[in-house]
Amino acid sequence: WEVYGQIKERGLFWGFDQLIEKGYVDYEEDDIRVSKREVVKAIELGDEEMGRVLSQVIDAMGLAPVDLVLHDSALGLSANWILENARLVRSVTLLDSVPSRTALPSWALELPVVREAVLGVGLVFQSVLGKYCLKSVGKAEAEAHRILLKGRNGRRSAVGMVKRVNHSLDLSEWSGLNEVKDLPMRVIWSSGSSKEWSEEGSRVADALSQATFVSHSGGAWPQVRI
Repeated sequence: WEVYGQIKERGLFWGFDQLIEKGYVDYEEDDIRVSKREVVKAIELGDEEMGRVLSQVIDAMGLAPVDLVLHDSALGLSANWILENARLVRSVTLLDSVPSRTALPSWALELPVVREAVLGVGLVFQSVLGKYCLKSVGKAEAEAHRILLKGRNGRRSAVGMVKRVNHSLDLSEWSGLNEVKDLPMRVIWSSGSSKEWSEEGSRVADALSQATFVSHSGGAWPQVRI
């Protein structure tokens, strides 16, 4: 487009003269800025990758033993790591976290047409967050989340990580294993979301016999606003 701009500025016959005389258009190279689109690979962390990240952070900062707080899909990504590294963990808190699902429904980011509508229209995305994730969501908050998901392969990363979560994790069996059964646990769950989500929290607490249960009045993303 900048080459075209130079030809347009200097006249069409200048361009023809250059082609006839030299066989090419002698544009000013220093003035031409070639934009390069950076290709960003979607980050799709599974439980093994997430475990390595946890280990590296804890080791590098000398944090062990840690009080591990897991939110949303983090339980399904961290359960195996906790099992293998129980000596590094002092307690586990599940903050609206369950391996079988995420607060923001995956279909909203996966299904063609639907995902374009959800991520393409601010009001639609805000309404989805308000229904499934946040008890009260402002336009600026919703727009910040939408931009993160829409840009630089954010949507693909989110969908990819959800697919790699250990959805088949049996919480009762997991919590009864020798490495985990004596680990203090707490379940903190939203009572301000849907009835279905509240029932999900009760099932999680019932499956973890050693866990205490506490409800909160915020949405399923309570770290954003309670």
